[in-house]
Amino acid sequence: MLLVAREFPPSGGAASIRLTKLAKYLPGLGWDVEVLTVPDDHAWSADETLQAELPDGLTVHRVPRLLAGAVDPAGGAAGAVDDLRPDWRRRLAGALLLPDPGVLWSIPALRTARRLARRVDAVLTSAPPFSTHLIGLGLFDEVAWVADYRDNWTTNPDFVRGKLPHALNRILERRVLRHAGAVTVVSDAARRELLGLEPNLANRIRIAMNGFDPADLPDEPPDRDHFRVVYAGSMRHHRDPIPLLAVLADAARRNPDLHGRLRVELVGRIPASLQTQAGALLPDRVVTPGFLPHREALRRSAAAAVQVVLSARSEAGEAALTSKLFECLALRRPVLFIGPQGPGTDLVRSLDAGEVVDPGDEAGLASAVQRLLAEWRTGAERVASPEALEPFTRVATAEAVALALEDAVSRSRTRG
Repeated sequence: MLLVAREFPPSGGAASIRLTKLAKYLPGLGWDVEVLTVPDDHAWSADETLQAELPDGLTVHRVPRLLAGAVDPAGGAAGAVDDLRPDWRRRLAGALLLPDPGVLWSIPALRTARRLARRVDAVLTSAPPFSTHLIGLGLFDEVAWVADYRDNWTTNPDFVRGKLPHALNRILERRVLRHAGAVTVVSDAARRELLGLEPNLANRIRIAMNGFDPADLPDEPPDRDHFRVVYAGSMRHHRDPIPLLAVLADAARRNPDLHGRLRVELVGRIPASLQTQAGALLPDRVVTPGFLPHREALRRSAAAAVQVVLSARSEAGEAALTSKLFECLALRRPVLFIGPQGPGTDLVRSLDAGEVVDPGDEAGLASAVQRLLAEWRTGAERVASPEALEPFTRVATAEAVALALEDAVSRSRTRG
């Protein structure tokens, strides 16, 4: 198979981790993997440690994008950025290029993919950026094709670009859903949304959730001396940690014994303005180490009294199920999920693995923090059981993708 994706090591982040794990585990399920991606120096945030997980001898084809030079990965790996919102050049590119600026890569990548498709049984395109699926559209009559949806597309409020671009994107997406031999999504809610766009997709869609790799989990005991609150992930403009920091500051004032024991870690790309606000709310208690390699971020989370997951309906819609949540659950430390009702909140509740709070519910947030603090003091913390987590491994994700690949190959052969 040919795995086509914009995000791949040395790029870091959730998308690259999902694709690294597919390249790692699909060979054990009968699929030889080749990869088509961008050059090494096009990574937004670099995580060199992910490359060590790739199979020996993996063939990776790297194609540069049009009209752009290399992107310095150090810029993405820095601890602070000036602003979480894209600058005017990226906003302009997002408005003018359809379906997204990634089309500047998918155009030259399609030429290479056509050549490589002659020697593979199947192609999997993974998006976002959703322009990656245009490569599949260019190949669907030549080779079996699976469209992997890490996020939903036109039903996702984060990808709405105005009425005319949205209408054109909707046309493109329906063509993708109509012609793909199989489609994979990360949640049942995402499946329902796509069926609303293309009802004939019902027998071609599979759920391939994100998950955790047991091999990644550190043997790190929790820090029992401190009430350590850890957020590890990207800090996008939709995600606002300030209400939580304000609640923690108030809790420290109300609980004298917590005064010297509270620690907050914000791991990832944190804007300078947010660091200033955090420092003002919790002087000398907030650590911002910047973007860290995947396993180092997990090590810090494993020491936490509370792991924070931030989400917002505006960033990924009602079908969102962030991959970070599965790793938080697997670390078996209590989770504070601050996000709208959806697959993530359902999962935390079903596993009784912590607290769920709707964004904007300040009173609910304060109550949730007090409950988590009380449980930390007594050692009666709520975490998911190992048995309940068994369906959520990266191997299970790869198994679902392997079945989708087999579906697509079978349909391709039937079509002739």
